[in-house]
Amino acid sequence: MTRLSDYVTANRFLSNLDKQLQVADLNLTTDLPELKRFAKTKANECMRDTAHMAKEQALSFCKSKFSRYGFVLPDDHSIAEALTQLRSEKFWFKRLKQLAAQQMEEVRRQLDLVHQEKSTYCSSERLSQHQWEKEQSLSYMENKWFCSADGEYISMLDAYNSNVSNPRVRSVVVK
Repeated sequence: MTRLSDYVTANRFLSNLDKQLQVADLNLTTDLPELKRFAKTKANECMRDTAHMAKEQALSFCKSKFSRYGFVLPDDHSIAEALTQLRSEKFWFKRLKQLAAQQMEEVRRQLDLVHQEKSTYCSSERLSQHQWEKEQSLSYMENKWFCSADGEYISMLDAYNSNVSNPRVRSVVVK
C-alpha cells in the first residue's frame, strides 16, 4: 500500500510540474526557434487584430493577450510606445524566453538537478545555455564594425573591451 501511495504522490508531483510549464497556450519546454515562432505569432495577432481599433481599445486588447502569460507592461509608457512594444516580435520573444528560462530552472531546482556544490540556483543546462548566449554575443560583436569621423574602423568587440560598461574594465577603473 505504501508503494502505491508513493506512485500516486510522484504522479501528482509530475502532473503539477507539467502544469507549471504550461502557461495559457504556451508550453515553456519548447525550443528557442519554436518560442520565436510563437512570439512572432503573438506580435502579429496584436498587429492584425487591432489594426481597425482606436489606440486605447487596441492597447487594452493587446495588454489582455500579454497578461495571459503573467506579464505586465510598465505604466510609464505612452499608448503609442506600449502598442509598438506589444506588436514587436523581439519584445514578445525576450519576455517569453525569460519566462521559459525561469520556469525551467524552478523545475530543475524542484527535481534537485542543480549542483549544490557549484551553484545553488543554476543547473548545468542553464549554465550551458548562458555560455552559448555569451559566445553568440561575442561572435556578433566581432562581426560588427564602427567607422569614426576620421574613417577609422573599430570592431564592436574592441569598443566593448575598452569601454567602462564592460564589467572587467569597470572593476579595473574602480580599483
